[in-house]
Amino acid sequence: MTSRTKQIALDEIQMSGIPYTHVVSCITFKGLNLEAFVDDFYKKEAYLNHTPLNRHDLWVRTDYGDKACHQPIKKRRTTAGEKERSSHTHLSKRGQIQRCSIYGSVRHKKGRCPNLLKSLSDV
Repeated sequence: MTSRTKQIALDEIQMSGIPYTHVVSCITFKGLNLEAFVDDFYKKEAYLNHTPLNRHDLWVRTDYGDKACHQPIKKRRTTAGEKERSSHTHLSKRGQIQRCSIYGSVRHKKGRCPNLLKSLSDV
């Protein structure tokens, strides 16, 4: 392929709106080299020639730390007379009497039920 026909093919691809994945699959299906269809502008060598980088040991050290600052707080500040709500998604069980769902006792909940612990240790 000459450079002129390659440019025409690339222009047709860009103008037609065909997804690039489709183009890549067609090129590989035909057994052609993908690198031949990529312009030199998009290659790594062109990028490094355009914007050369110094080695790490030549970089200037700054007085600032290497770590970035923490993320800003998303919670808004409450005013003086406003009550803070702990949760907006579920009701609180504060002030309610909690009982064991197995035994019915007020002294404990299901997770620490002595009857359940005894039955598990017997098995």
